[in-house]
Amino acid sequence: MTCPPSWELLADGLARQRAGDLAAARLLYRRAAERNPDPTPARLLALLLAEQGDLGMALHWVRRALALDPGAAASHAAHGRVLSRQGSWTEAVDAFGAALARDPAMAPAHLGRAHAYLAVGDATAACGGFEAALRLRPGNADARRGYAAALMASGDLDRATAAAHRYPDIGEVGHALGRLLFAAGQFERAASAFAATAALLPHDAAVRHDWGTALHEAGRTAEAIPAYLDALACDPARVATWHNLGSLWQALGDMAAALAAYGRAYALDPASFPRIAQELAAGNPGRLWLRAEDLRRTLAASAARDAAMRRERG
Repeated sequence: MTCPPSWELLADGLARQRAGDLAAARLLYRRAAERNPDPTPARLLALLLAEQGDLGMALHWVRRALALDPGAAASHAAHGRVLSRQGSWTEAVDAFGAALARDPAMAPAHLGRAHAYLAVGDATAACGGFEAALRLRPGNADARRGYAAALMASGDLDRATAAAHRYPDIGEVGHALGRLLFAAGQFERAASAFAATAALLPHDAAVRHDWGTALHEAGRTAEAIPAYLDALACDPARVATWHNLGSLWQALGDMAAALAAYGRAYALDPASFPRIAQELAAGNPGRLWLRAEDLRRTLAASAARDAAMRRERG
């Protein structure tokens, strides 16, 4: 019986991998790699093995791909990906660098090296890598999220401000700028950054939560409440937002609304009880919660009433 040529094995392996039959793809790639001096089957096998967690064999096959063609940028990038999966970040930086030395326009290599730089704590180099990836692939979601994380890790407010001007349509960058402004105590500017970001990321609860917190810290308590409510519309199970909303209602003197919000936080996460008790005690010096169990019952009853009202509303 005649065996199919290696290119047919490779094509079949790709089709099986796309269909989710990873065991068959793995076997076909191996058969192709064993009979083909081209590094492609060995490289694809290495990447699949790495995704499946078989890192020892992944390294074996990616090194075989490199031995077959040391000048192949794709094989060096694959080596970087395998090393990244292994947590060997310093070596991954070098492997991705070797790929970029051979193909400076390889966006995945820029992206992989940026993540590796971030993992070893070089946020400045990571920012540069994500910027290079975004130049090549402006819409790449991984690059956008990674760039925002690198900006936050760098703590460089000037760089984040410049990045927000350069990429006004990337909400993740605007969110990072807002968080850095907040950390610097510039609450009004942070609120403005979060407001602009909320328009770009209409379903992001974290942005709206941070917006509400910035408004509150800026002394605009009444405006913070709609931001928190928008956050909860995006994610009704966000405990921190329920807690902050309770704190705002408490500051405004509406204890029924405050207890309802605190009750939702407590129902979602009973471990939040000590923080709620502390908040209530600090804001109500004239009212002593003599027993923790009394407060627990109050919060549970408030949460139950709130749930019943929501059921009645449909």
